[in-house]
Amino acid sequence: MSLARRVAEEYDGISVGKSVGYRVGQSSVGRERNRVPGTDILFMTDAIFIQESQDDDQLGNVRVLIIDEAHERSLNTDIVLGIAKLLLITRSTDFYVVIASATIDPAKFLKFFQRTNFVSLTVPGRIYDVSVEYNPFTDKSLLQHAVSTIQNLYDKHQGHTLVFLPGQREIKDAIQLFNQRIPDNCVALPLYSALSLEEQDRVLQFDEDSNGVRRMVVFCTNIAETSLTIKDTCLVIDSGLVKQPRFDHENRLTVIETVQISRSSADQRKGRAGRTAQGHCVRLYDENDLTRPDIEPEILRASLDRAVLQLVYLELNPQEFPLIDQPEQTVIETSLELLKDLSCIDDDQIITKQGKLFAKLGLDPRYSAFLIDTYLEHAEILELYWD
Repeated sequence: MSLARRVAEEYDGISVGKSVGYRVGQSSVGRERNRVPGTDILFMTDAIFIQESQDDDQLGNVRVLIIDEAHERSLNTDIVLGIAKLLLITRSTDFYVVIASATIDPAKFLKFFQRTNFVSLTVPGRIYDVSVEYNPFTDKSLLQHAVSTIQNLYDKHQGHTLVFLPGQREIKDAIQLFNQRIPDNCVALPLYSALSLEEQDRVLQFDEDSNGVRRMVVFCTNIAETSLTIKDTCLVIDSGLVKQPRFDHENRLTVIETVQISRSSADQRKGRAGRTAQGHCVRLYDENDLTRPDIEPEILRASLDRAVLQLVYLELNPQEFPLIDQPEQTVIETSLELLKDLSCIDDDQIITKQGKLFAKLGLDPRYSAFLIDTYLEHAEILELYWD
């Protein structure tokens, strides 16, 4: 939403809703705020794009598809890339794809698309030098070490400070700890995806609060790596950790793991401090901890049940669908078996009426089954309650 608003202002000088619009997922503030029309440029999440494809598999109203932050390799992004590859075949003369990223490996993507008529562009960013310091925590806890590091460096650097922590709970605990000895002229704010738009805007559009406070210390998750930009950030404190889901295929459960970030993620976090002036980045870990060059693709560690259902809805064969990193066939076959058990597809892998309903809901198929079964069992009670 923030990006759409900015582009609208730069594109034709007016707010979103005319030339520039957006479509994002549901939220507590209501659906009407999540769908704003645009005649020329339309921003949308990858999940919404896949849902739009269900209604028009050739995307006849789309001429240029820009896939931003492709290096993040989310499950939905990989599916969008596969759809884009197929559309470049069926609409070879009137459809264009732009893959954008600050840390992308062009060779991997060019090999995937197998195109000869491509253009590779490098757009130099206005990035200032950012010095890096490694300061692993030993005798203190991570949060204590992070907070003491902020307090030691706060007066040495102007501008705002970003503190990358793995999750929401760590952020709340760190803010509570930091507020016990908060510097003058400073406010501590959280930033993570579960916050409301208004709470996020308090950070993104911060200028000076009613008490004259001009500096923020923002405790954030990896949402601030690329998705959101906090202007005038000059200091980054990086825990080197991130929480990510991993599907346990044996127990068919998704567990949340706290893992070390990749080198590309570390570079992204560092770069947050060099947007408007020279910056400094403190990494609360050892340089040798950065063992992975890139982010592990979500498609290799997530449940594929919903993705397989989406592909079947699009009348695409999940076992032949093009993916940059192909999961094991046994994983796809297990998802197909589950969809049969839930009556989402028949023996010929054709989607059923129930499967179409589940795909429209956009949930894990097992959650959809639970919701529908519960409604059917208690429909009369629910109707009485809402009446």
